[in-house]
Amino acid sequence: MPNYFELLAPKYSVPVFTDLFESADAFSDFYVATGQLESEVNATFLKKLWYMIYGRYGSNPIAYDDINQWKYDLLNKINSYAPAFIKKDAVQKGLRALDLDDLREGYKSIYNHAINPSQKPSTDNTEEIPYISDQNVNKTKKNKADAYATLWDILRTDVWEEFIKKFNVLFSKVVTTTDRVIYIGDN
Repeated sequence: MPNYFELLAPKYSVPVFTDLFESADAFSDFYVATGQLESEVNATFLKKLWYMIYGRYGSNPIAYDDINQWKYDLLNKINSYAPAFIKKDAVQKGLRALDLDDLREGYKSIYNHAINPSQKPSTDNTEEIPYISDQNVNKTKKNKADAYATLWDILRTDVWEEFIKKFNVLFSKVVTTTDRVIYIGDN
């Protein structure tokens, strides 16, 4: 039996994300078809992005009346923010892979001093003099609490969350139908 209410009053007057891109493959194919595929933004990334956008905005209606304009604004957001996001995501993965000993490593400073070197020092380059007569080394190492605090800061930052929020402006803030439904009955 058909649902007559949905026929009379659609859920939304504009399509939702999944009406425009039913699957991750459809989303990736659309992007590739525009000819804007770059080395950073590849098909694998686009499929993962589809799931992330679908998870956050999948049932939300789009914020545009013109579907093509919305699609190209979506492409603009991807092209504007994805390359930097991909780099941030790789850096965060590298930081998360560090173990506690790596996080405890501090910095190392070496100060060399040469008295009467066999060659004249130059002031126009940064080459080191091969002869030194005195060396001062300063090494630091963090305690475990500082290393864990550093790890905590790394883990609590979610670059995906920050990236997905960039797409918020593409979706309607008021999720309701805009068409008025009029009922006519005997009562």
